[in-house]
Amino acid sequence: MAVAITAVVEPRVTLAGTAALAFLVVYVYRRHWLLVAIFIALSFQNLAYIRLMPINSQLAAAVKHADDIFAVFLAVALVAEMFFPAVRLNRFPQWQQFIGLLGVCVLSAAYNHVPLTSAATGVYMLIKCFVWFLLASSIKLDERGWRFLFRAWLIMLGVILAFAVFQFFTGELTYNLLGLKSDYRFGILRLRSIFLYPVYLAEAMGLLAAISIGAFLQWRKPAYLALGLAALAAVVLTMTAKAILSLGFAVGFLLLRKRARLIVPYAIVAVIAILTLPEYGLRNLERQFRVYVESPRSSRRESYRIAGEILRDSPVFGAGPGMFGGYAATLLESPTLDKYAFINYVGVE
Repeated sequence: MAVAITAVVEPRVTLAGTAALAFLVVYVYRRHWLLVAIFIALSFQNLAYIRLMPINSQLAAAVKHADDIFAVFLAVALVAEMFFPAVRLNRFPQWQQFIGLLGVCVLSAAYNHVPLTSAATGVYMLIKCFVWFLLASSIKLDERGWRFLFRAWLIMLGVILAFAVFQFFTGELTYNLLGLKSDYRFGILRLRSIFLYPVYLAEAMGLLAAISIGAFLQWRKPAYLALGLAALAAVVLTMTAKAILSLGFAVGFLLLRKRARLIVPYAIVAVIAILTLPEYGLRNLERQFRVYVESPRSSRRESYRIAGEILRDSPVFGAGPGMFGGYAATLLESPTLDKYAFINYVGVE
């Protein structure tokens, strides 16, 4: 069943990769340290994708979509008890599990095969994060296991943020956490790939928030709630539209658990973030206009030419050349332009 679903949702992933992920999902329910390792690896998948693209495009594509496939398998595992009553993986009602499975399969297929608007991408992220949340709340860990998971994530996020600060002061950070700088031309590091698509960093923090809230609902300890809210604040600092939209998973789950009073902090965070988003907010319009006016006319023509070619060949890129042209003009002026990083940055394979 899992292989059949994956063949429809993600046809670019090979059967061997599908079988390997299936084995990991079966094994992960018995080894929480492996779960931590997989989560950490998925957080760095964007960096691996860029490095593998010049070597093997098929392998790179499999790496890029590993989190989607992993989420599908997790959903299949979560609804396994519907078909095998002896298997009890979690305490959630069957209808919630079925919605999670169906949502990931349908929306992941749509995400890869039809043009999307920003809203549709946000809905896809919402469903995907809902499945992550089901996983985080369903793994049979004692409190010691939860604490180990927290420590691993905090260490990982600390390392990533340390890279970000170091890159910021060396001038190499492409799109830093506050959206204040965009410059390839005078840096000494080659670590910029981590931040070419900052949604991965934000998703990692969003997952930490989901785990924390799940632990809070289970043990009612304020420290877990505080950690979850801190992770949400970190998501806001990345100012990533997809990550902000994905916070809907928390609102939906809290409603189901009748914890409506906890929705207020999420609502405040979401409203503030949406008003200041660099991708869809007012700041982005101002930035694109400035880049367009200040860039040489020849660079603008070239950027639109490349944008047109990519948009013509890719059915999954939902933005128009006007939105794309500002990014292209900025990057084309860089003598150190990495074409694979550039293509990945705009979301086109």
